[in-house]
Amino acid sequence: MLSYNHPGLTSTALKSVRSKGTFPAILVHNGSLPEHREALLKEFSDVDHVILETNRGYSGGANFGISKGFEKAEWVVFLTNDCVLESLPHFPDQPAVLAPQILIRNTGKVDSLKGWFNPAMARLEHQIRLDDGSRSEQWRDYAPGTAFAVHKKIWTQVGGFDESLGTYWEDVDWSQRVRRENFLIASDLEWKVNHGIGKTCRKQKFYTIYLYQRNRALVSWRYAEAGERVRLGMVLLLSWTFLGARLLAKRRFDDLRLLFQAVWHSAGLGSRAALRRFF
Repeated sequence: MLSYNHPGLTSTALKSVRSKGTFPAILVHNGSLPEHREALLKEFSDVDHVILETNRGYSGGANFGISKGFEKAEWVVFLTNDCVLESLPHFPDQPAVLAPQILIRNTGKVDSLKGWFNPAMARLEHQIRLDDGSRSEQWRDYAPGTAFAVHKKIWTQVGGFDESLGTYWEDVDWSQRVRRENFLIASDLEWKVNHGIGKTCRKQKFYTIYLYQRNRALVSWRYAEAGERVRLGMVLLLSWTFLGARLLAKRRFDDLRLLFQAVWHSAGLGSRAALRRFF
């Protein structure tokens, strides 16, 4: 489990994990304040606490914790600290990545069974129904990073998350690398997780505007076919224009600055040549 402050959320999440058995549990304190991690150290003495003094972002913290988990087992179940574990996964005989049935907390509604990614449209969708399993070849499946299980062979062969992405779209990127190695990404409908959607970073515009929009462009560009990239550039340009207009109309100038930085950096860290190539 990955935790950055929010000790109340983490405590609830760990209690749900402990209610399901006495298997090894690892909590990664990803740059949390000392007082927050001390409270959890005292409350959960039976958990293996890993302390990272600086926040390494979702990707760095998850990579560290999952790698530690594989020192103990062939399968690792990963959860963010705004999850409540309702049931456990059923591991198949073959290596795979498993996505649980993620429920929106306190509603009983399904948020996702797994995700769909269309690189040419820079678009993500959640699969929320069993009969929603067919897509054109432009759509590729991915395991949302909120909660998933992964076999050691996959982690060893594919590697972890791209830490340069930090947070947002890193799960999409990693899932595409899993797919390229011909490993299965599957939904486990018996495994249920309640998720407090957006509890940890929804109010932090650096995440929800800058990192989201920058990574959206970078990851989509990586996996779009050569013939799709002109279309992708136009989709992003229109999307950013409309978003920028809304921010300007609401006089959200700081958010507009973050959007401009995301566009600039996703186009090659400000390189004029990269900008010409991208658009």
